[in-house]
Amino acid sequence: MSENQSEFHEMSDVGLAADLLRQIEPRRHMSVKEWINTTARRLGWQYSRTKAVWYEDARRIDAREMDALRAAIRARETRILAHDYREQAERIARLKAALAVVDEEFHSEQIAGMERQFRRRGDVDRAGDL
Repeated sequence: MSENQSEFHEMSDVGLAADLLRQIEPRRHMSVKEWINTTARRLGWQYSRTKAVWYEDARRIDAREMDALRAAIRARETRILAHDYREQAERIARLKAALAVVDEEFHSEQIAGMERQFRRRGDVDRAGDL
């Protein structure tokens, strides 16, 4: 492999790492410095290393660093899904309570249907909470 191809490959790895790094933590209303610092804490990295990757100034990215970036993204996705799940479970509980207030006996079929749907999604433990 020529020197130029090798250099290009390293730049691609650093660019990919920088893109992954930016996906770990939503920016919200933080300055870039705060955003880098928050992301560094989430990864357990030094601020200087995180900043170097952020600005694509790092010379190389280790495999363990790429693994850490991907794991942090998976963890963020899991937190988002868990939050969405809790919101849906709370919404179902509110709907069940509202139907029961109107006429529990009349709406028992709808309530049972909601519970069956919840169970089909694989959450047998929480289905009893409905």
